[in-house]
Amino acid sequence: MNTVNAPITGTGEVKLAPSSAPVSTPPLQQTPTEATLPLRLAIGLLGMLLASLLAILNEQVTAVALADIRGAFSIGRDDGTWLTALFEATNVATMVFAPWFGV
Repeated sequence: MNTVNAPITGTGEVKLAPSSAPVSTPPLQQTPTEATLPLRLAIGLLGMLLASLLAILNEQVTAVALADIRGAFSIGRDDGTWLTALFEATNVATMVFAPWFGV
């Protein structure tokens, strides 16, 4: 019912019928907080970035210096590629132990 056709009591007051739907209040929403980056995690991420950049630099230096390295060992081009593969294999093997030493 609304106030247009609501029943009027003898005192002249308009009496409204109670609503059948329960009134619910919206849940309080917490304001989102910005995620903070702990200092230890930030230093670790910077260390990983530096390590990956140095690994790329290391590979490039090895590729450029491969001709001189082959000449110093008096080996041909085919054996020189094995030397590069051996260098990369030891590089990967040391990466396995790097996190353990970092702790």
